[in-house]
Parts: sequence; structure tokens; C-alpha cells
Amino acid sequence: MAKKVLSIQAGVWWTKVAVMEYGVKHPQVFEVFTFRTPDHAVEDGYIREREGLANQLRAELSKRKISERKVIFSINSAKVVSREDMVPKVRDSQLKNLVMERAREIFPMDINSYTISYTKMGMLDGDPKKQVKLLLVAVPDNLLSNYVSFAELAGLEIETFEYMGNCAMQFIAKNYIEDSVIVQLEERSTIVSVVKDNQLVFQRVAPHGYDATLSAAIDNPVLGLREDQETFEFLCKNNVTRDKIRPEMFSDSVIVDPEERRIAIQQAYDAIKESMDYHVRIVVSALEFYQNQYKMPLRGTLHLIGDGMRIQGMKRAFDTKINIEVEKGDYLSLVKMDKKSGTSLAEGESLGLLSIFGATISPMGIMPKELTERANKRNSTKIAAMVFAGAALISVGLVGFAYFRLFSAQQEQERLKARIAELEPVNEIYEENNYYRGQAEQYRTFDNMTKTQNENLEQLIADLEKYFPTTVVISSLSAADGRVTMSVTCDEKMTVAQLLINLKEVGYLTDISIPSISRVESEADEEAGIEAYEGWQFTVSATINVLTEANTVNGQVVE
Repeated sequence: MAKKVLSIQAGVWWTKVAVMEYGVKHPQVFEVFTFRTPDHAVEDGYIREREGLANQLRAELSKRKISERKVIFSINSAKVVSREDMVPKVRDSQLKNLVMERAREIFPMDINSYTISYTKMGMLDGDPKKQVKLLLVAVPDNLLSNYVSFAELAGLEIETFEYMGNCAMQFIAKNYIEDSVIVQLEERSTIVSVVKDNQLVFQRVAPHGYDATLSAAIDNPVLGLREDQETFEFLCKNNVTRDKIRPEMFSDSVIVDPEERRIAIQQAYDAIKESMDYHVRIVVSALEFYQNQYKMPLRGTLHLIGDGMRIQGMKRAFDTKINIEVEKGDYLSLVKMDKKSGTSLAEGESLGLLSIFGATISPMGIMPKELTERANKRNSTKIAAMVFAGAALISVGLVGFAYFRLFSAQQEQERLKARIAELEPVNEIYEENNYYRGQAEQYRTFDNMTKTQNENLEQLIADLEKYFPTTVVISSLSAADGRVTMSVTCDEKMTVAQLLINLKEVGYLTDISIPSISRVESEADEEAGIEAYEGWQFTVSATINVLTEANTVNGQVVE
């Protein structure tokens, strides 16, 4: 029988726990349950109230008579940084050292305070250099230490950690043969993954979750909703985007006047629908970037998972905007539920549990440095004892062997002296090479000093074509003294926000701002063939940093 572990995900609102088989493609689930996370206990992945949450977790495990203590934590935090990278195909024993060297180059921070892990994303089609694509993840050491302290308070022993972006992807990729697009809508993040031939080829994580939809409902008092859980249950039961919001859906609205109430209901409907549409725009933008970057069409099945997809109307919002088939299957068929435990899940509840299910299949093996050091010390103690026992036996033989080695060393010393004398002329060539390399460095330094910000204008125009949404039009662009100013028009105000997000990807642009924005309208002129237009006109201002050999990698600024 496979090893059993606890799989736990501590969220802002809900903590999810499962007792499962470890390292199995179709794991058996012995127990699964969810309980409300204490208020303010978890913030951006960090467990702030460790003792309170640990006491509640121990009580929940005791109530269900669960004795397993080995645990895998799924972590989700904006502080976790992920990057995709290409490395030469090497043996697995060499890959770890290569990854650490690459991590120092591609992560924009000091990685000494982070734990680096990785998973293979496969080989590129038709790549003559046989390079391997990797997903690298940098997890703050203080975040892992936070969970180590929590596990000790809860009486648990950490098996490993898993990255949220890898959890559900592993679960679906291991069980579906066809290509897949996976959209995971969680409390405060959206994860977009593209799987091709059962391997991850693209992933983006946006710090925007379904909490925005809950806030849109709570911020409209006409609905009478006050708590996050109450609001979530309301939106899971009522499809406000299809049926709209009807007065009979709620009873304690604060607005009594019928007309005012009708207007307020419409405003609440618009706010909720706009928040759902924004989720879709984030995903569409990520998939458009994937198609443009990799020149590959979307194909296969769209899997919409995460608790956010349980909200009524959310699936339809995605289905109408992304032109591939949406999976409507039962993911619970991919796990074996233990019949003896009597565990059962409500319809759709499995969408929010795929992360803890997938965390046990093939985790990335993220381990805190302090636990690794403890294990190394234990191993060192065992090895030291073995070495001490063997040393007594070996020392006798070494005494006799030492005389033979001394004679051999003297012979080798004479040979090396003769070789040094033979290679003496090479020293002159080495010193001359160093001299000319120093001269060349002076010219390179002088060349970098002559560069100006406006030299990047051609690169900027190319990046604007790459990152601007398709509905954005630049009417004018000027650049002077390192500042670029653009006059821009677009159709929707939300497109302005998306534009700002996209411009963050242009590494050499800083101090990005929109000093002015105004609504524009034009009337139709049938004789001139001009259609009516409504949109937004605004100005974008940014600083262009100088690109030099010293501060750029592949055309992007490195701090």
C-alpha cells in the first residue's frame, strides 16, 4: 500500500485538508474536509495566527480520528516568484547546480534568502540544440520557516512543500491525454496554465482572485450581504448574470423605496458582472501573449477549476470568450474515494479541491533550508560514527602505505618542476592577453557612457506592438530627455488598467503613469462614412532606462 500523507492548503477564508496516498497517479482519498480559517489568521500565504490555526487544525483532526502526521503544504503567495527558462539538456545530477546558476541571473532579487525549486516543462519542438524548458520557483525562506513553526505547533512533520501553480496542473496533466488549458481561480490569484502533450509549456499567475467578485456584491448594500462566506454561498446558488438580481433573492435590503431599490439592484448587477468580465480579460490577455510569443494555437480542452469557478455564471463568462471546448466532467472520477470513511462531496465542490489532490502526485520537492540542514546533520553524525569505527582498522594499513606515497610524491614533484620550466614562455602570452583585454574594456565602458535613453526608441516601438491590447490606438508619441509620452485612445476604461499591467512587462520602462484621462465621443457622419465612436483618451508617460551591456539580459533591464 502506498504511503499516506496529509495534504493541506491554508487559505484566507478556508483551510482544506485531505488524507491521501502519496506519489500515485490515481491516489486514493481516505478523508477530505474543509473548515473556516480564523479571521486574519492567513495573509498572502503567511500564517499570522499560527497557534490559533494550529489548535483548530488539531481539533479537526482529532474529531475525525485522523492519526497521520506527515504533511504536504500547498503554498500560494504573491511573494513566491516563478520564471520560465531554457537550459541545455544535461544529466539530472548536474541540473540542480545549473538551475542555481541560472536563478541568480533570471530572478530580480537576492536569491540567498529564497529556496529555489524547479520542474521540467519538456523539450521544444524542433529545437536543434536540445534545450529543456523549466519552470523555476523562488519561495521566501521566511515563508517556509513560517510553515515549519506552524507544523511544530500542530504536531505535524513536513514531508515537502508544493507550489500552487503546479498542484492542479499535475492532477489534470497526469490524467488527461489531450492538450489542456487550465484556468484556476482562487481566493486572491488566477493561475493560467497551458499543457501540451501532458507537459506544462506556459504558466502565468495574476494576483487577482474571486475576492473581487465577492467585494462587488458586499459593496452594494441593496443585497444585504455582509460576510464573505455568506456572499460566496449566495453567488454559488444564484446566477445573477443570467437571471439578473431579483428582489425575492434577499429579504434584508437596506433600501425600501421600489424605484431606488430597482436602480441599486441594477448597479449591483453591473458591478458583479464587470468583476467576472475582468477575470476573463486577465485570462484572455495571458493566452494572447502565449499565442503571440510561441506562435501556437490553443487546442484541447479548457479546464475551469478553483473555488471561484463554483460561482454561478463564471463558467459561461469564460465559455463565451475562449474558443475551445470547456470541460464539464466530474474530476472526482480521477481519484478513488475510500468507501469506509463515508466521505462525500457536494456537486462542484471538487473544483476547489484539485490543488490538495494534485499536491500528492508529483510535487516539486520544495524543502526549507533549516529542515535540509537538520537532515544533513543527522546524516553527518551517522557517517562520522561509521568513519570513526573504520578509521581504526584503516590506520594500520595507512602507516605502511604512507612511505610508498612519499616516494611517489617526490617523483611527481620533480616531474612538475620540469613541466613548469617548460611552460614558462606561456606566462608572457597570458600577461599580454590581460593587457589587451583591459584596453578593450576601456572602450566598452566609453561606449556605454555615450548611450542615451532615446536609443531605445526602436526597441520601445517593437515592445508596444507586442504588449498593447488590440483595441488601443496610439495617436502620437514623443521622446525627449529619457521620457516618453504617448497620446492613446481605447474603447473601455478597463483596457487602460490592462495596458498598465502589460507595460510592467517592459523591463526598461519605469515611473509609468497616466497623468490625464478623459471620455471622448464622436457623432456618426453617414456622408463621410464615419461611424459614431465612444471611448477613452488618455496620456501615458514613462521613463526609458539606458540599456547597456552591464545592466541588460536579452534586452531587459536587470536590477
